[in-house]
Amino acid sequence: SGDVLQESITWLAEDLSEVAVGESLLSVVRINTASDGSETPDTISVPTKGWNTVVYVTETSVYLASSESVMEPIVSTIEPLIVDNEGNTTSIGGALRLSSVEYRSVTSIHRIDLTSTDLTLAAAGQIDGTVSDQHSMDEHDGMLRVAVTQDRGWLNGGTSTAIYVLEESGDVLSAIGRIEGLAPGEQLYSARFEGDRAWIVTFRRVDPLFAIDLSDPANPVVTGELKISGYSDYMQSIDENHVV
Repeated sequence: SGDVLQESITWLAEDLSEVAVGESLLSVVRINTASDGSETPDTISVPTKGWNTVVYVTETSVYLASSESVMEPIVSTIEPLIVDNEGNTTSIGGALRLSSVEYRSVTSIHRIDLTSTDLTLAAAGQIDGTVSDQHSMDEHDGMLRVAVTQDRGWLNGGTSTAIYVLEESGDVLSAIGRIEGLAPGEQLYSARFEGDRAWIVTFRRVDPLFAIDLSDPANPVVTGELKISGYSDYMQSIDENHVV
């Protein structure tokens, strides 16, 4: 009974000095909706980077997936040559170093534990690629499955789709299984997980639908593929063998 929240209550980070330049501060607040409003809600603040943070919640965890672009230098070496009128080449010795940069997308994932009395940051990890929405993440048998679009730059093949299976070890989320390089040149438009099955849709000109077997978390396997015109940005799973 009564107001759940008091208008005068505001939650702020306790120590903003821990937030680095280029980071944002995302706060998770747990409120007892059965309370009369006199209880102080639990709160935890996590520094995040990038342009987008996807929130995925289960009964025991809150996952924060923050995507950003990172710059990687590329250095190549060439041998200078002299070409005469007849097309013959002669090395003049030495070498020239050519430098450039490429950008790739990475996602940092934080897991907040909801089972303890106080909200705690339980584990964190990083994977290559960008998470598009909460349907691209799924907690199953104590592991987190994540579908991402990877962009490794045009020199390294451009975009493709990948699925990672992450397991928590101590305070680290590590990839124990993965399948990469799906649908080169295309982007992930929708994903669904159902038990040991994952469904993903990518798109460029046609709409490939992939069925992926996750029964062995360390060795995901593509078990089916269907290409149709157009694209789907939402799928509804019926069971492990049927999706709408």
